[in-house]
Amino acid sequence: MVPMRSLLCLLLLTASAVAQEHHHHVAFSLETPEPILVAPTGVTRTYTLTAKQWAFTFTPAPFVANVGDTVVINGTSSDVQHILLMDRYVLGGLKLDKGVTRSVTFTADQAGMFLFICNQSSCGAGHSTMQGNFVVTAAVAPTISSVQPSSGPSGTTVTITGTNFVSGATVKFGTMAASSTTVNSATSIVATAPVQDAGTVSVTVTNPDGQSASFNSFTYVIPPPSITSLSPSSGPSNGGTSVQIFGNNFQKSASVMVGGKAAQVLAVSSSSITLVTPVAIASEQQTVAADIVVKNPDGQSASVTQGFHYTAAPLSFASVTPGTGSNQAGTIVSISGTGFTSANAAVTFGGVAGTSLTVLDAATLTVRVPAHAEGTVDVVVSMGGQTVTARSAFTFDDTPARRRTAGH
Repeated sequence: MVPMRSLLCLLLLTASAVAQEHHHHVAFSLETPEPILVAPTGVTRTYTLTAKQWAFTFTPAPFVANVGDTVVINGTSSDVQHILLMDRYVLGGLKLDKGVTRSVTFTADQAGMFLFICNQSSCGAGHSTMQGNFVVTAAVAPTISSVQPSSGPSGTTVTITGTNFVSGATVKFGTMAASSTTVNSATSIVATAPVQDAGTVSVTVTNPDGQSASFNSFTYVIPPPSITSLSPSSGPSNGGTSVQIFGNNFQKSASVMVGGKAAQVLAVSSSSITLVTPVAIASEQQTVAADIVVKNPDGQSASVTQGFHYTAAPLSFASVTPGTGSNQAGTIVSISGTGFTSANAAVTFGGVAGTSLTVLDAATLTVRVPAHAEGTVDVVVSMGGQTVTARSAFTFDDTPARRRTAGH
């Protein structure tokens, strides 16, 4: 092996010989280079070097890298000893002996063409021909040519096609990182669209070196809700039943209608809604089938025809408002209770029938109070074959009727 103090002279002589033989100038620097801080590409290029009188053979070929790549050379000789010396990257020399494999690893931190030669002149008469160039190219920015599919809901698997994708590249949909990213090759990436609202967003691929490409190509489409089941599917007509609806794609702030009336929504997740049923509409039937409609804030909805069945609750009396009225007739009162139905409905005040009876729903009705002598009387509600009596529930006085109406 040639001592380092004689290496410069030997290299100059070798370079001169090569120049004379190939009629061109060979440049080689032995000075220790200043390291250059570069972003790693995440790519490791491994080459097998075989030295043989009188050539260096790198596999795979060509012997190239990009700035930021990690380069590994595993070298050996198939005959006599050789020494690989390479500008900038292998200045300490890599000794290559027959049957022995030695390695060197470095980061390609500068673009250019770097001369390599054999630094063992005793390897034979063709020693001067054992030279070549290691080519390092500057990192190239990625490009995107297509994103497929170009639309879909959150969680869609998307294939991004383009060029210059590097292992470790990241993908964003708008400002949100992809749920998962797999770099299949320099031309293909598979990514999963993260959760976002409806709308079109750009898709951005960023290589580890910071270079990126964007494509305005993916449209979030929010799928409509769907209902698979609900439990329980029946409850009393006076409402108040806690019901859970199961399905898919329910959105926060979704609303629910039961039989055309708004339900109280307690909780919403993407797959379930918990609600309290409203009071059933007025009906002559003992059991009322009600449609269930779920509507998302974006306007999309799902429904189940006759998905919930109201069962008749026992007739009961809760209150009458107002509790006093004119003995001259005309006061309109509201009566609340349970089990109200429009079938054969009647209300009497002290035995005198009220007029203009309207059953608003299974828990509310209005009626016009008849004329009656002053005093407190029973109120009797009859409907659907049932009767309930509220003792001393209403008082007649001598106030003009126009000053006593329900809700005032």
